[in-house]
Parts: sequence; structure tokens; C-alpha cells
Amino acid sequence: MAKKKVLLIGVDSKLIDPNLSTATGWDANRVRAAAQDANKRLVELVYELQSCLLDPTGTDESVVSDTLSREKFDCIMVGAGVRVCRRIPFCLRK
Repeated sequence: MAKKKVLLIGVDSKLIDPNLSTATGWDANRVRAAAQDANKRLVELVYELQSCLLDPTGTDESVVSDTLSREKFDCIMVGAGVRVCRRIPFCLRK
């Protein structure tokens, strides 16, 4: 049986604004640790994972559209950082 393919869309932790992380409590290390934990659990459940990391400024919508045009996914998971960032969700609606 083929593994189910999951696309994980998240904010690139290397690009998180330190000022924002102070206000939210989510610094780059915490974001990275949460992503690694989620990835580990999904792999243990026998899913095939692909990550799509975005710039929090929302300037790289082509990254998502290119990924989706090249491959078919059984599930697309959108991280909390993407959902709360004002600029990124607009590119996901397209």
C-alpha cells in the first residue's frame, strides 16, 4: 500500500522577526521544535512528508503554487504561523 502524501506548509523559522516572537512567545527555536515534533509523529504514522516553508512577508506565493502544480497530495496541513500571518493566507486562497 502506498504511503499517503502530506504537504506541510509553514513559516520558515529562520525568517521569523525577533520582535514578533517576543510578543507571541514563538521564537525560531520553538517553531522549529514544534515542526520537528509534528514531522516525527507523521512519519511514525507512515505518511510521506514534504515541507513547503514560506517567508512571513508573504512574498513567495509561487512556492506553494509550484509545489501544488507538480505533485498531488492526500492532505495539506497549514501551520499556525501561516494562518495568523496577515500576508500569507491571501496567497493560499488563490
